[in-house]
Amino acid sequence: AVEDELLAWANAHEELKAELDGSQETRNQLEAELRVALAEQRQIEHESQRVERLTRELANSSHETATLQTQLQQMHSLNAMQQESAASSAVEGAQMKSELTTARRELRLLKVQLDEEKAMHADAQLQLKQLGGGRGTGADAPVRWPALQAAAAASGQHALVAAIETASSNEA
Repeated sequence: AVEDELLAWANAHEELKAELDGSQETRNQLEAELRVALAEQRQIEHESQRVERLTRELANSSHETATLQTQLQQMHSLNAMQQESAASSAVEGAQMKSELTTARRELRLLKVQLDEEKAMHADAQLQLKQLGGGRGTGADAPVRWPALQAAAAASGQHALVAAIETASSNEA
């Protein structure tokens, strides 16, 4: 009976040793799985931190994008105003150029008229000299300036009228 009991104890010891070895193996596997799980947990935490950082960067980027869009809209508005101003300036410039061209044309016409008036004035002075030709010698009677002036005015020779006025004031 002692031998049977010892044998039973030996068998039980072997079974317990086998269970212990199995438990040790299971423990080693569980520890390895725990190490893997801890490594995965650290990686997940690292990824979570990375996601949080990317989320913050995305929020900042969204804010910057909104700011840039606002600035872009402002620049578009400014550009539109500048284009309107440039168009208005171009219209004003064209109007001024047209007015300048008109003024130059009128100035040329006035110059032609002035040249004609000068020529008529010179002709009138020449006619006056011819009419009053011998006055300085005392042989002729004095020139009647008012009568000459009235005759020139009646014939529409304004330059002659002006020349007669000048001549009569010079004689006086």
